This record gives sequence, C-alpha cells and structure tokens, in this order.
Amino acid sequence: MCGISGIINYNRSQVLEDEVDKMNQRINHRGPDGEGIKINGCVGLGHKRLSIIDLSSAGHQPMSKYDFEIVFNGEIYNYIELREILINEHNVKFSSQTDTEVILSAYKIWGAECVNKFNGMWSFAIHDLKQDILFCSRDRFGIKPFVYGKVGEKFIFGSESKQFIDIEGFEPNLNRAVAYNFLENGLLNATEDTFFEGISELRGGHNLTFDLKKMNYKVSQWYDISRFKVETKISFEKAKLKFRELFKSSVLLRLRSDVKVGSCLSGGLDSSSIVSIASSEIEALETVSSCYEDKKYDEQTYIDIVNKRFKTIVNKTFPNLDDLYDEKVFEKMVYFQDQPFRSASHFSEYMVFKKASEKGLIVMLDGQGSDEYLAGYNEFFINFWRALFVKFRFRKLYKEIKLFSINRKSTISKTARYFFGALFVNNAKAKIKRVLGKETEQNWVGEELKKEFKNYFETKQMFKSLKDLGVYEILYSSIPYQLHSEDRNSMLHSIESRIPFLDFRLVEFSLQLPDELKVRNGESKAILRNGLSEDLPKEIPERFDKMGFVAPDEVWVRKNSKLIRKKLEEAIVNFDGLINENILTHFDKMIKNELSFNNSFFRVLSLDIWRSTFKVSF
Repeated sequence: MCGISGIINYNRSQVLEDEVDKMNQRINHRGPDGEGIKINGCVGLGHKRLSIIDLSSAGHQPMSKYDFEIVFNGEIYNYIELREILINEHNVKFSSQTDTEVILSAYKIWGAECVNKFNGMWSFAIHDLKQDILFCSRDRFGIKPFVYGKVGEKFIFGSESKQFIDIEGFEPNLNRAVAYNFLENGLLNATEDTFFEGISELRGGHNLTFDLKKMNYKVSQWYDISRFKVETKISFEKAKLKFRELFKSSVLLRLRSDVKVGSCLSGGLDSSSIVSIASSEIEALETVSSCYEDKKYDEQTYIDIVNKRFKTIVNKTFPNLDDLYDEKVFEKMVYFQDQPFRSASHFSEYMVFKKASEKGLIVMLDGQGSDEYLAGYNEFFINFWRALFVKFRFRKLYKEIKLFSINRKSTISKTARYFFGALFVNNAKAKIKRVLGKETEQNWVGEELKKEFKNYFETKQMFKSLKDLGVYEILYSSIPYQLHSEDRNSMLHSIESRIPFLDFRLVEFSLQLPDELKVRNGESKAILRNGLSEDLPKEIPERFDKMGFVAPDEVWVRKNSKLIRKKLEEAIVNFDGLINENILTHFDKMIKNELSFNNSFFRVLSLDIWRSTFKVSF
C-alpha cells in the first residue's frame, strides 16, 4: 500500500510544500485513494494512500499522535494482536482501526525496538519532534522500498528513485558499478547502490536515524538472518507439520484486508499452496495466471487442476511479447521499475497485475520466497551433492542423483555429468583461462568498465551448507530483485502484493533445518512438498518442472532478430565504450545456433531504454 516522500533541509530552512507535492505526484500510482503533506520547519513529509485497512479518513497520512508524525508504506499483519497488547498492558487509547496508529503507539512504548514486534512489510519514517530525530525503518527482507540520498542541501527519501527527478540540483547519472554488475553478472539490487549515482536504498532489516540537531544520519542493521544456527535434532515428520502450521498462519494473517483479496497462480507448488489455504477462508477466491499458447512456456494444465480443485474464479492473461515495442510497454515498465530488468519474465508478472487490476483485485497474494530457503533451485542440489561427495557419502550421493533423475525423467549418467561438470570441469576451465590470460567474463562489456569494477561485487561458487546459500540468495542474489520487481509491477497497477512465504517465522524456522530435510529423495523443498501434500491435488507436489513467471524470450528474440540487432547497434553507440561490438558477434552466432541463447541481449536493450527514459549521463 501507499508511497512516501520526504525532504530535510540541511540548512534548516523551511521545506516548500510544492517540493514534496512534486515527489508525491511522481508516485500517484502507489496511492490513488488520497494524499497528504505535513511541513514541520526543515522537515517535510508526503504520502500517497492506497486504502487497504480502515478505509475511512482516520487512516489519512501523514498521521499525528503524541509528538510523532509518520508516513508509512506497507502492512503490519499482526496489528490486531499488538493493538490488544498496547490497550491491555500499556493503557493506550486508539482513535482508528489502522495499523499505522499501532506503529506510532508501539514506537511510543518500545522506541526503535518496536520493529522487532512487527510481522509485516514496511518502510516508514517517523518524525519524533521531542527527540528531534527522523526514525526510518525497512522490513526484514525489504519487501517495501525505501530510497534516499543527498541533493545539494537536501536529504531526500521516498519509495521510488524517480521521486528525485524534480528536485532542483539532481542530475540523473549512471552508477557505473551497478551497471557493470548488471551487464556482467546479471545481478540487480545486490547492494545498497541503485542505478542512479547518489541514490541508495535502505537494505532490508535496516534502520536509518537522522539526527536533526547534528544534521547527520546513521544506518544500522536491526535484523540479521545469518545468525540462526542449524537445529539437527528435529525429525522430518515434526518439521513438515510445523512448517504447515507456520505457513497456514502466515497466509491467514495476509488475508486481513478491508478490500478484495485474490492470488497469483502459476500452477507450481508455491502459488498452489497459497491458494489451497486462502480458498478455505475466502469463498470463490479469484486467481490470476499468466499463460502462453506455446506449451513450452505454458502451465495451464496445472493451473486448471488447482482452480478446479478449489473452485476458484479463474482469470487468465496471455502476454504478447511483441507489445514490448509495438505498444511501448518496455519503456513504461522501465520507467516504473526505475531500473532495467533481466528478462521478459517481468512482462508476464506485469500482465498478471494488469489483469488483477481490471478485475478489481486490490490485494494479491504471491509465491516468492520459498525457493531461496527451501532449496528450490538447481544450485542447491549441486551444493548438497558436493557436501555428500566431500564427506565420502557416496551411497547417499548415488541415491540422491538417481531419484533426482527419476523425478525429472532424466538419466543417472546425464545428471552425474551435470554434477561433476558443475563441480570440477567448469571451475577448471575458468582457472585455465585465467592462467592463459583469457577472460571468462562477457567480452562485450567495455574494458574500462571491467577494469574499474571487476571486484565490485564478488559471488561465491560454493557454500558450506544450504542454509548459507539460502542466506546469500535472500540477501543479495535472488530475493532483492524479485521483491523490487514485484513491488513496482503491482504498485504500477495500484495493487498491494503480499508474500506469505516471507513471513519471518517461516523463514527462520526453515533456515534452521538440516540440509537433508530440504533436499530429500531427489526432491527440492521436501518439507513443503510433503507438509502440504494432503492439501493439494496430487499432481502438484509430484511435479518438478516448475516455471513461475516465464516468457518465451528466445522465441521473441529470434522472431524479431533484425529489430533486436538494430537496437543492439544503437546501444553500442549510445553507451560509447561501455558495451562493445562483440555483443553483435555473440548475437549473430546465437541466431545461427552456434551459441546457446542467454538473456545478455535483453539486459543491454533494457539498460539502453532506462538510459533514454531518464536521460541518464554516464
């Protein structure tokens, strides 16, 4: 829900309301139901409201209580329970039914420690007039956005980077390090840096406190998922029952709403599990799915099975990738994302939320999160098998590879070659190339850029445990950019997206489980797959060919190869040395099937559109 804006004048002059208003107008899509501005001398706060809980004017923001002013984006799902504690144990009086007022009262009682009480997603700023500070916080995993930076004599913060555009003195310059990380490694949102030089994002699990007396700020971490230790004594039966209990609680909390709630449905294990729980509470739950005529990218078989089982109201959208250029959707998406994106799968996500908006669904449940802590990706198998190998547990290793192969209708020899290739051959090739002085990176990335930022963000190849790999995926690799895309694609359509799998209780419990309760008998996400097997049609936990938000990128690129090549040529000129002509050689070889397809080309196109959209200098 909502969007926030804020300005602090370092020179202590009064903030102009017009400046905050311009920031608000840049995020109209985040809050079509109301807006507000509050100026307190050198501090200006702005808010755009998407009404979800307590739709009355009592939920207007900025909200005042005690000596506090708050602008808040998100939901505190356990606000009802916290409200009762505050009333019964601390004699707090409430004038609304909002979770926003609960935050203010919790801050009054517990101070900065209040964030540890919250189960939800949030970014907020509280102007504490008595202490003369601005206390800002972002939820544990960074589901809701918070960006900030200094422009001249102003400290600026908000929900989206585009809110800086109208601030006098702001120049949209490329953060070259972030561009390198994206082009070379395909990584997005891996650090606190954004694509705009001078704009940072407050990372998940962090607070920012601005001292208005000293006119400076500090950022501090309040939540750290890496601290949890693995518990080896729990049995598989107890683990799967506990997981189901926590998961059900998470979904039910996220059904709290005074507006219509629906669910995204891909037909995979995660989204189907959400629908199974949500449909037991919401009669005729509506689902929205992305489908394709090309069966290689389509999951309608499983989508239909789930919808039939739970008697949902079915909504399907059929994205047409030609619209990316024909309808200028590419430019629109890049503008609202504030950054380029990696593949056309983001367009499928965009179309799902577009359809949800057309159907009047204001809150949508979505299935991100579990792959990262329940070992849902193939790299988790590689790390798990590697641990068995180095411990000489060859019988167990053979069993796991065999069952993995059977589950995926492959052969043991093919799976074994994949494993040993990933474990030894690929690493050996990389070492040989380094010895010979041959680069293993993308050779179409400009040499100057490569030399400057080669060690900007180092990725690890192997991890000691699935827990360590999961933490890495949550903090740096997978979750940050998924959440960024999810927030922008949903809020673009004035929809609030909720992520049940990122309930912190569920994440913490799962991270503490032994590896062999996550990967078991060739299955990924074993405690989810088995823990909810009785809730789901049997076809869902038995499938291993997950897709999620997919799109036929390769089909589209090959179909439009002349247009794509022309756009790549333009990008080479536009970036003046950051990208070289080797990208065209790669592209031509791919079209001739001499190289396998990858999304490097899409990344270049997307970055060039971002450059053009925001008139970025570099």
